[in-house]
Amino acid sequence: MGGSKRGLSSRHVLRDAKRKLSASPAKKVLVINTGAHLSNFSLAVQERFKALCDADQFVERVSYGSDHRTLRAADATVPDSFNPGAWGGRPPPTFPDVHVTIGLDKGGHPGSEKIVVSIVNQKRPNNPRNTILAAVRPCKKDEYPEVSEFVAIHSPRIDELLERGLDVCSERRPVRLLLSGDFESQTTVVGHKGPNSTMPCLQCKSTKAPSIAHATLDAKYGTLPDVSGPWLHRDADQ
Repeated sequence: MGGSKRGLSSRHVLRDAKRKLSASPAKKVLVINTGAHLSNFSLAVQERFKALCDADQFVERVSYGSDHRTLRAADATVPDSFNPGAWGGRPPPTFPDVHVTIGLDKGGHPGSEKIVVSIVNQKRPNNPRNTILAAVRPCKKDEYPEVSEFVAIHSPRIDELLERGLDVCSERRPVRLLLSGDFESQTTVVGHKGPNSTMPCLQCKSTKAPSIAHATLDAKYGTLPDVSGPWLHRDADQ
C-alpha cells in the first residue's frame, strides 16, 4: 500500500496512540455491584464536544416557537459572565446552549440495561456510533429500586454538568438536559406508574379517569394546579 510514502502510520505507532486514548480520564471505567460505569461521564461529554469542534462538526441547535420560527438569532453569543447552573438544565430558549440527552436502553440476549448519553449538536445524533455508553448492567426487567440505584451513581456528574456547562468552540455554554428513552424507562427512572397512574403523562397534569374532585379542578384550571409536577414524585398518585 505504500507504507510511509502514503502517510500511513506503522502498527506500533497506532498501538501507542490507542494506549494513550484508553488512558484518558474520560474513558476510565468503574465496575461495581450495580454494573460497569464510566467514572466521570461529564468528562466524556466534554471530550466529545472538543472532538466535534476540532473536526468542525459541531451543529448549532436552536429552539423553535409555536410559529415555527427560531427563538433566538443565529449569531447570538454567550455573555462574558453567566451562571449556567442557575437554570438547572432548562436555559432560556433565547440563550445559546448545547443539547444533551440522557436515557435508558434495554434489550439484547442476554438482557442488559444501558445508560446512553447523546449529543444533539451533531449530524445523526441517534447513530450508536455518535452516542456515549455511560453504564451497563445485566437486566431482565425494569424495577424502580434497581434502576434508581443504577442511575444514582451518575447523579453528581449530572449536577456537575449542569452547574458548570460545557466548553464549546472556545466559549462556555449552559446544558439543556433532555430525558430520553422509551416511555417505560422514563417512568421507571422517576418511580411513576406510567399508563396505570392517575396522571399517566410525564409532561402534564391531565388525569386519565378523573374523580369528582379532579374533574372540578380540570374544569376550573384546565389541569391539576400542582406546581411540583409528577417528575418530583415517586408515585404520581400520591
